[in-house]
Amino acid sequence: MRQVSSMKFEEACEKALDYFRKEYNDSGLRSARDLKESWLFEGANEDGAVVYGKQDVTIDKKSGELDLFYLPNEENFKRLDEAVKIELPEKYRINV
Repeated sequence: MRQVSSMKFEEACEKALDYFRKEYNDSGLRSARDLKESWLFEGANEDGAVVYGKQDVTIDKKSGELDLFYLPNEENFKRLDEAVKIELPEKYRINV
């Protein structure tokens, strides 16, 4: 796994979780990936409920901007192929 700056990464975790809480009432993050220029997050709820049409989000490493990560999308599939899985800090992690 790639090492990342814990302060910046934890800020991104917090921002992603805030989004998922407000939009979907999620209680944690299921996964995180390093996409080089941004981090990719997947939100989840403890009950494991599937929300159809729910998109993952990216947080830009430089600007902190949050964007939706749309699939299917050819460019995003390429980005996923090159992504590196990152271990989430325990306080954000949810195991579903």
